[in-house]
This record gives sequence, structure tokens and C-alpha cells, in this order.
Amino acid sequence: VAIRTAIRSLEFGDPADIQAIPQTPCADPVVAGYYRIARALIELEVARKEWEVRMAQAAGFDQPSSPEVGAFASRLLEIALLHIRLFQHAEAYSLLQRAVPAMLATQQFAGSEGATAKQWMQNLCRNTAMSQMLREPGHMSGVEILDDKHMEKLQTLRELLRDCGYCAKEILELTKVQTLEMFADDDICGQVADTLLASGKQSKPGLPELARFFLLSRPLALKQLVELLGMPCTEFLLQLQAVTAIRGPSSVLIEGDKAVELLKNAADDVYCFANIKIWPVEDLLIATDRQTWPSQGFEPVMYLSDDSWGLIYGAPRVDVESVLDLCTGSGVQGLVALQNYAKTATFVDLNPRALDFVRFNVALNGLSHKVSGIYQGNLYEALPPESGPFDAILANPPFLPNPRGIGSQCSAKFGDGGDFGEDVLEAIMRGVEQNLKPSGHLSAVTYAPNTPEMAERIARYLKSPAGLSPAITVFSSKLKPAKEFQPVSSAVEAVRYQEALVEVGVKTMAEAITIVSLGREETQNFVLKERLFQDEEYLRTLWKEHLSRSKS
Repeated sequence: VAIRTAIRSLEFGDPADIQAIPQTPCADPVVAGYYRIARALIELEVARKEWEVRMAQAAGFDQPSSPEVGAFASRLLEIALLHIRLFQHAEAYSLLQRAVPAMLATQQFAGSEGATAKQWMQNLCRNTAMSQMLREPGHMSGVEILDDKHMEKLQTLRELLRDCGYCAKEILELTKVQTLEMFADDDICGQVADTLLASGKQSKPGLPELARFFLLSRPLALKQLVELLGMPCTEFLLQLQAVTAIRGPSSVLIEGDKAVELLKNAADDVYCFANIKIWPVEDLLIATDRQTWPSQGFEPVMYLSDDSWGLIYGAPRVDVESVLDLCTGSGVQGLVALQNYAKTATFVDLNPRALDFVRFNVALNGLSHKVSGIYQGNLYEALPPESGPFDAILANPPFLPNPRGIGSQCSAKFGDGGDFGEDVLEAIMRGVEQNLKPSGHLSAVTYAPNTPEMAERIARYLKSPAGLSPAITVFSSKLKPAKEFQPVSSAVEAVRYQEALVEVGVKTMAEAITIVSLGREETQNFVLKERLFQDEEYLRTLWKEHLSRSKS
């Protein structure tokens, strides 16, 4: 009792109140210690409740005829919620499958409060099933970009989506959402957009349902998906685990092969959900992961965020022979290049899961014939000897400052840029001389520290024994004090993260796009813009402005 009382009075609050325990390592002793205590307290609570469950089972309270079966199921639900806090999705899913059917069968859900509680439980089951599914082996793997059958099915999917008006203009007009980036969070734009999509006013048939399904992660009756996409496309998406079937109010997962067997005569209680988001990008369609919180065995592929759109519009659209897309993620930057100005593209990412998405997106957009290679590994090290040099390099590297690994919301591989945030960016710049043609150019997007000094840092990263004479322009948004940057999920993280930023010298943060071109007069330029990533018209002028500030 004395120990527990002391823990409750710790400086940063009671560790037991931390809602989710990060799975990624942290080198900060205070943060790591807090999370070890929090995990131990939650595991202790799990053990206590499991003992209560065993005692209740021994008394027969788990039997359907027992008047205590509802209370017994409630205990199982409480344990499931604890497992969710520990990111133990398989355990939580298993417990929910036992608890929720019993609670729905034995408890009264009267009035609006009862309806809300019932809906909450059903959403909990579905979200847990979705999280569990993403961690299943084989998810989104197996697409061969030169396989005619795969190409045919994905091309059919693309045409079906296009025919129903699945494009940015139609979706934005229908939902009244300002930018597609808002669909990155199902909850933020979800309620308003969901209502407007569900009404389906002035839209092409199928568009509201497919936008809700692929952008808002809303479930859809399996037989309705078949009506919209056809049997072959639906079967392929189920086999690929891009789509998962569920049954009943507790969202019982149905394996892909079994779900395929149900396609012709799916019952009314068989639904499905998309494990991916499909984003309309100009005249392309780009799939990414739906969930972006990493955990053991799952490293997600990032959604299209504001920095993604910043580079889509800010990279120079000048005709080139070859493009290298580093830290490719979904492959969106290289695919935009292929569609608009590059004859060939090479894709590289450290995360093998990202390359599964690249293959899917290449085939979906019919661009397989223009791909020079898709390689897994660490930047230039992944390239075979015959690759390069390239006319252009595109990079959206991990860029979030994360000293000592404190910021749990920086912990995904696509986000963690090291202590200062530029570990990967520096490595990219150091390889420019060997991998970029003498007249080539590089474009990189980051959310960067201390951007007024960034051009000088880039020049330092580029320096090599042979020497380069690069023209460098850093385009930056308005500077924000570092104290406003809080990629954290607990009070202890918030305090320690800010202290660590001071230690590594991060004073301000800002959106940044860096353009480097070779074969021109060596210059270092800094351009300040109030808003950067959100101004598409201005982003499309960056190359022209860069050229005006440097000479051939």
C-alpha cells in the first residue's frame, strides 16, 4: 500500500493513468522508467482480474443460465481494455469475442444511453479486429507488378473507382472537406464527412459508399462491395487482405479463403472493412496503411500527410529520364513523377511493407513498364551497382526530432529522424555526389528545426573530398517555437521531450522543402513563406524561384 501510494504521488502523475504504453524503445531513463512502472501496474491489474474470472468460472457464473453471466462478461471486457492499452490486440480480440455476445444477449440497452453503449461496444470490437488484422502475416504482400492477372484485376479496380467519380474534386465537393489530408484521421473529419457521404446527394452512384469505405474506414456489407466492385476485384482484395470480412455485432474475423466462399451468398450480417486507404492524387490512386501507430511486428506505411502533398506539388516538374524515390513509403512521389515528367523511376525504402504497397500502387496505376527497380534497404546501399546516377532524386525522409527516442508519436520508422531530426536527410545529402547526375536536382520535404540555418547545414552535409558546387534553396513556412511541437502521448514525455530538444539545439520548427541543383553557381538561399504545404499554387512555382536565385 505504501509503495502504491508513493507511485501515485510521482512528479509526472500516476503511471497507471497512462492510456497506452508505447512499444518502441526509449533511451531516456525517466520516460522508460515510467513506462516500465505503468506496464507492471497494468499487468498486475490484468492478473488480478484474471484471478476473479477464474473464481467466477469455478462458481459457474460463465454459464448462459447464470444470472451472473452479464457481470462475468463485463469482467472479460475490462481485461480486454487493459490488453488494448498494452497493444496486445490478439488477446483483446479473443476476450471481446467471449464478452460482447454475452453482454448483448443478457443486458438491456434501453434508451439513447443504452444505444450509445451498444454502439460503443460494437465499434470497439470492429476497431480491435481491424488492428489485429493489420498484424496478420501476408497482409498486402504477393502482388507481382508483371503478373498479367494481378495487373488486370487492379486495372479493373482503378476503372471502377474512376467511373463512379472517385477523385479529389468529387470527394471534396461532396464532403465539404477542405483538403484530402483531413481524411488521415477518421475521427476528425469523419462525422461531418460521413454524414454528407451517407446522404449521397448529387453524387455518382457508388461514390459515397466507396469513399466511406476506402477513406473513412467505415464497414460495408460484403454483398454490397461485390455489387460495387464485382466478384473478381472483391475476391482479389480479400485474398490480398486489403479487405477483411467480419460477421455479427462482435466483428468475428473471417479468413480470406472462407470469405471468398461467401461472396455469392453473403448473409446480411457479413460486413467487410478496408485495411488500406485509397487516396485520389491528381489522376492517380494511391493506397496506404489505414492505421499508422507502430507496434511489435507492425511497421506501418504512412498516409498522405501535408508534407506528402507539399512534395507532390513542390518537386520540379521538368522532363527527366530517371528519378530515384528515396524513403518511398507508398511510392506516391515516384508515381507522380512517372505520370507527369519522368520516363523511369526507382523506388527504395527500408520497410519491406512499404514496397508491398509500392508494387500494389504501381500495378493499380498501370505504370509497371516504367519502373526500373523496387529495392528494400538503407537508401543508396539498397541500389544495385548498375543503378544510377539519376537525373532527379525525391525524398520524404523520416524527419521528426526525437532525442533519446522520447516522443512516442515520432516512433514509427517513417517519422523518427534521430535526435535533431536530420539523420536520414544528412545521409541522403552525403550520397548525392555519387548518385545524382552533374546537372541533376534533388527535392526533399521535411518538418525541420531551425530552418534559417538549414541551407548552411545542407551545404555541410553535401561536402565531399571532390567537392560540389550546389545551388541550395530552402523554402520554409512560418517558424514555430519548439515548445509548441508536442509529438507525445503522456505528461512525462511532454516534459522530458522539451528538455531534450533544448539539449540538441532545436529552437524552432517549420515546414520545409529543400531544392538542390548541381551544375549551377553555388548559392545558399532561404525563403520564408507564411504557409507552405497548404499553398498548392505557390508550391508549383518553387522550381522557377529556385532557378531565379541561382545561375547556370
